[in-house]
Amino acid sequence: LVDIQKEQIKILLHIIPGILAASDLIFTTDSVAGSDEMVLVIFLNENDETAAGVGIWFKSTLQYMIGWCAPWLNFPANLPSAVNKVWRISYNQQTQNIKIYCNGVL
Repeated sequence: LVDIQKEQIKILLHIIPGILAASDLIFTTDSVAGSDEMVLVIFLNENDETAAGVGIWFKSTLQYMIGWCAPWLNFPANLPSAVNKVWRISYNQQTQNIKIYCNGVL
């Protein structure tokens, strides 16, 4: 179990079905590594129920999680070090593949 305080959740987005199939989701953060802030993107099904999600956690080493049953994993070492980050989440409906880009780096 992860103990996160509400004030540490920086962005909470609810994405309705089909949005990522049509275009990528792009957002910015100014959180720093070690702040313990978190970005959550929640995917809703056609009944407006939580179906899946993507999380970005600003621990001392930035981590990500795809789906609620998956473990938190460290981002690759080549993640840009800039404080201001532009994130892009893309979803391929055919392959059901989610990709997370940070400042253009996959």
